[in-house]
Amino acid sequence: MRLVSEEHYDFDARSSTSTVSVSSQMTKGYPVGSASTVRRTTGRRPPNIVGDQAVRESSKERRVPSGPDETYDTTRDLLTWMAKQFVRFGDIYKASIYGSTVYVTRDPRHAQHVLRENWRNYNKGLLFKRVALLLGSGLVSSEGKLWKTQRQMIQPAFHEKVILRLVQLIVAANRALLQRWQIAATDHRCINVTRDVSSAVLEVILRSIFGPDYDQVASPFSVLSDDTTRDLRFAQAFRSLEKILARLAAERRRANKRSNYILDILLEARDVVTGRPMSDRQLLNEIKTLIIAGHETTASTLNWTWYLLSRHSEVDARLHEEVSRLPSDQPTEPIDPTKYSFVNQVIEETLRMFPPVWLITRRALGDDQ
Repeated sequence: MRLVSEEHYDFDARSSTSTVSVSSQMTKGYPVGSASTVRRTTGRRPPNIVGDQAVRESSKERRVPSGPDETYDTTRDLLTWMAKQFVRFGDIYKASIYGSTVYVTRDPRHAQHVLRENWRNYNKGLLFKRVALLLGSGLVSSEGKLWKTQRQMIQPAFHEKVILRLVQLIVAANRALLQRWQIAATDHRCINVTRDVSSAVLEVILRSIFGPDYDQVASPFSVLSDDTTRDLRFAQAFRSLEKILARLAAERRRANKRSNYILDILLEARDVVTGRPMSDRQLLNEIKTLIIAGHETTASTLNWTWYLLSRHSEVDARLHEEVSRLPSDQPTEPIDPTKYSFVNQVIEETLRMFPPVWLITRRALGDDQ
């Protein structure tokens, strides 16, 4: 596979090699950003792969990235281990991780090649199969025709008009959080930022999806903010909540009432080709995906944002100065982000340093350069 950069490497999918493409930045010796794992399959090649003749002609120039001789020890922190290999071998290296031979890169151009320019040559890989065990074939873990169909059906739920109608809901949840923190400050009490932000984000997600049925899901789904472990026990507890989701969805179908909440929009969605609605199983998969993906990523980003602001008082002061120019403390519509560039910079820097998804896997389906 040729990863477009100053140096070129060739990888043969017919070998027993998996490929990982990781795009990340280095912050104090630690890589952060997104990553992708690519594993090989044998036999078939997508139409845009370099032909046999080109491969033969370039065979003399083939080079495989170097890497550590030792296999990754699963008792060690993976991110720390990967960071050390980047220091030793540069922006791309070959390694054995979780029993697979992989290529790891933190160069954004490499990720661009794998994720966008030659995406047909790759599927999502082992990491997303593990996600599917929890969420089923939702938008995050599905691929190919199913992914395309579901994306088209889900997209209306995130139309600007829908988001506009949810602004007051979002403002109310943030205002409630602010009031709790103001009371804690007055009483000179410490607050648990991680827990509080997680609970507030979860409330926004659940209210956006279920609307008037929020009270029926708030307590059962609090496990997402109360339990920080993400193991098999958590997966079993989360799966048990499907009965609640199925009941609420069935009630909404019978009521046949239109609303601006995401559950109703998904119930009304139709396949553009067949005209059919989502199956009950697919609907549950997409709702679970929206809850987990929407909650965990947002809560993590906001949590790290508060942490970083607490460590950089000058940034905190500049952020407050920009936010103080808001037209009202009770906005009724989304704020134009172009007018608040520093807020965007703070969030983007948080995402760069502490991305909620720092590893993305991809599996190679055929040879590439």
